[in-house]
Amino acid sequence: MGERSRSRICALMAAGCDICAIGDAHYVKGDINLPPKARRAAKLELERIEREYADRDHLRLEIARYLQSIGRGVAMPIPD
Repeated sequence: MGERSRSRICALMAAGCDICAIGDAHYVKGDINLPPKARRAAKLELERIEREYADRDHLRLEIARYLQSIGRGVAMPIPD
């Protein structure tokens, strides 16, 4: 995984975003559980991060695998 992607993930987590992988192919940026005033400030920071790091969809698999490797993910059961 590239340093820029790692930096983005670290910035999101530092801003209070509960980012985690869902299986090996997807990830979600979870809710921020903060009081309304703090939530507004965090939302602005998350928007800034997204602008700075731009679209990362082409790195979705890489990001999901990295999140799993650092314990920030849930496994998806394989259907029978």
